[in-house]
Amino acid sequence: RSAAGTAHFAPAGTITYTNVTVSGNEASNNQAGIYISGPNASITVQSSTIANNRRTNTAGVGNNGLVAVNNASATVINTIFANNGDRSCSSSHIISLGHNLSNDFTCPFTATGDIRGVNPLLGALADNGGPTLTHALDPNSPAIDAGDNATCPATDQRGVTRPLDGDNDTTPTCDIGAYEARTQITIEDISLLEGNSGTTNAVFTVTLSPPAATTTVVSY
Repeated sequence: RSAAGTAHFAPAGTITYTNVTVSGNEASNNQAGIYISGPNASITVQSSTIANNRRTNTAGVGNNGLVAVNNASATVINTIFANNGDRSCSSSHIISLGHNLSNDFTCPFTATGDIRGVNPLLGALADNGGPTLTHALDPNSPAIDAGDNATCPATDQRGVTRPLDGDNDTTPTCDIGAYEARTQITIEDISLLEGNSGTTNAVFTVTLSPPAATTTVVSY
C-alpha cells in the first residue's frame, strides 16, 4: 500500500507487461494500479489482467487501473480491466491494439475485438497452478476465445499453452487476459413440469471444454 502508484509507478523507462496479473492493490490517494508519468515513460500491456485495485481516498474521481499522464504513453492488447475503483483508465495517451475487455467505459477501447461495459466474470485471486496467483475465467466469461491469436503469447501466466478451444467451437482461440481457460465443466440448465405423482427424470448435459488429455473427475 502507498499513496499512489501502488502496484507500479514509473517516471521513466520502457516497460513491457506480458501475462501479468495486477490485483488487489490499494492506494491511500489515487492510482492504485499502474501509474506512469512523463514523456520518457512508456508501457505495453499484453495478455494481462488488471483487477480490483482501489483507493481509500473518496475525494474526486479515482483512476486505479492504468494511468498514463504527462505525455507518457501506454499500449494495451488482449488485456482485461475489471473493478478498479471509480475508473479503470485515465484515457489520455492510452492506445488500444484490440481485443481488450473492460467492465466500464473509461478505457479508450474502440479497436477490433475490444469489449467495453461487460463483466469479465473473473474468479477470486487464487492458486490456479503456476508460480503466481491468477484470476480464473468463469466458464461463461466473455473473455474466453475473444483474444487475438496473432498477438497473444504461446503460454499464459501459469505456463498453460495458448490458444485452447475454450468455447468448444472446434477453433482454438486465445482468451483475453493472463489466464487461458482449459478443461472447464459447464452444466446446462433445464426446466420441466414435475407433475403430482410418479417419477419425472431430468437430464442435465455436462460439457468439458476444451477436451482434457487426462481423466477428469467430478464430484456431484
